[in-house]
Amino acid sequence: MRRYIMKKVISLALLTAFLSLGVTAQVEYEIKNENHKKEVVQLTPHIYRVTFTNADGEIVQTGQYFERNQKMLPHGVWKLFAPETGHVLTKAKYKKGKQLWVETIIDGKLVKVYNEFIASIDR
Repeated sequence: MRRYIMKKVISLALLTAFLSLGVTAQVEYEIKNENHKKEVVQLTPHIYRVTFTNADGEIVQTGQYFERNQKMLPHGVWKLFAPETGHVLTKAKYKKGKQLWVETIIDGKLVKVYNEFIASIDR
């Protein structure tokens, strides 16, 4: 359990580091901690679509959950959107709670980090 928590903390730290470097060379985004409306829709008996919107009704994040043992695990491709343009800033793929990869744009270049790299940081 401790290893799982550490892996999630490191994954979140990596994602935060990527975002803090700036999304593109021309544009910098200020990330604010806002309360977002969360809409969850059941697609199948175990898969749910989730959409987060800001106070203006703009979609800021999308993803899916997989329900296992009454726990909602991230599943499928999650996307984080730029507040003004709606362009995808960061994508991450999960399989029943396990992060497979994360990608974002840094200085105009696509950077993708795979689970093997994320797992090697945990060791």
